[in-house]
Amino acid sequence: MQRFTTLFVGLTILMKRFKLQFYLLIFFTAVNCYIYLNRNDYVFEKQSSYLDLYTKKMKPSVNRLEKANDSTLVIKLNAPPRQPLNWFVKADGKETVKLYQTEPSVTLKQGVYTYTIFSDSLPDTLSIKAEYFPNNYFNNAGNKQQGGIVIYKSTPPYPDGIENDEKWNKNKISISREDEAVLQVILKDSIQIKQGDSTIEKIKKLGRYLGGRIGRSRGLPTDSIVALPVFQQYKAALAGDHIWCGIYAQIFDLFANEAQIKSRYIEIKRSYGSVSSGVHVFNEYFIPEQKAWAAIDIMFNNLAYIDGAGKYLNGVEVKNTDPANSSVSVLQGSVTDTLAALPFNQMEPAFFDFYAHDKNLYFYYASDSSQVYSFKEKLKRYFIEESWYEVYSDNNLINNRPFYIKQLFIFIEILLLLILFLSMVIELIYKKIAPSVFKTN
Repeated sequence: MQRFTTLFVGLTILMKRFKLQFYLLIFFTAVNCYIYLNRNDYVFEKQSSYLDLYTKKMKPSVNRLEKANDSTLVIKLNAPPRQPLNWFVKADGKETVKLYQTEPSVTLKQGVYTYTIFSDSLPDTLSIKAEYFPNNYFNNAGNKQQGGIVIYKSTPPYPDGIENDEKWNKNKISISREDEAVLQVILKDSIQIKQGDSTIEKIKKLGRYLGGRIGRSRGLPTDSIVALPVFQQYKAALAGDHIWCGIYAQIFDLFANEAQIKSRYIEIKRSYGSVSSGVHVFNEYFIPEQKAWAAIDIMFNNLAYIDGAGKYLNGVEVKNTDPANSSVSVLQGSVTDTLAALPFNQMEPAFFDFYAHDKNLYFYYASDSSQVYSFKEKLKRYFIEESWYEVYSDNNLINNRPFYIKQLFIFIEILLLLILFLSMVIELIYKKIAPSVFKTN
């Protein structure tokens, strides 16, 4: 007891000597406590562009452009072929130059031209719009300005690995072995998904099945339904219990993943100050045959949105489609296990309440949040620039200033603790406070 009393006396002396540091520490500790209690206002959000979310896989993907000489560009690739290939270069779609190289080079013509570069051995076409004049061109015209190469447009560079699809659905929706066995039987016998089916065929079969069985279960679920595992929520919907959009999206995600279809979970909403607009959740599925993402909304029985050219629209394109547009058809499931095409402008009004140009899209890496909200993951997101979703917005830039303010205050508190600790140690050692404080021992 005496030792603790002596220690308390020593700390009191130190607090008097370092009064300013202690007051500052108390202030910043209080601020950080306030921030923690309101931590949802200080999260880091990753904003992504359309290109980030819908980058097509390019083989080869462009890393950078390099000048070989005054008039020649070399297209440096992330993963150049091991052996030379036959490359073809066209200027304004006319003359064709054949090259035998591992990485294509373009000898530019004087003036402004658009060059397309492709190979029979690779699927994608590269494009460059460039202006070229020899270095002495302007000198001959009595102008000292030098010539050279100016790039107006180019196939954008894709850093190696940007098409890492594994970031979507980092953790799958949990399902017991017994339920997974039942689900596999449903996929094989009831939905009749076959190994050779294309992604679109699988989606149509899944849509007919889910739309016909749980399409009318839309409504506010009870807390007991929300607490169930996803496959049990599906069973509850079959029995007539209400489920909301988030559960529909998770059910689709579960079925799609079991059917070997890559999907992702998307939330569409907008905040009006401290008030949020109507929040809706839907999915996108990846069509490897088209190298594209397509939107699907099981709650509305919308399996695909197809424009007049036959293109399957993604989530951004759907929300930005004019509600009066009748050229886009919506493929829908029905209670009779058949498919029907409905013009986009005939969608129910509730659909357009959720899908609107001014809404933001939140693309989640995982549709099962159980692991996302583990202590380790929450701690990591609290201190570093880590987000479990990406935001797409047509209207505004995400402001992460509150997150960086939080980081600053945490840094200041840690710095104050270090300064205070070091000051106390120095005081104890060099000014001999320790002997005077503990002389009773």
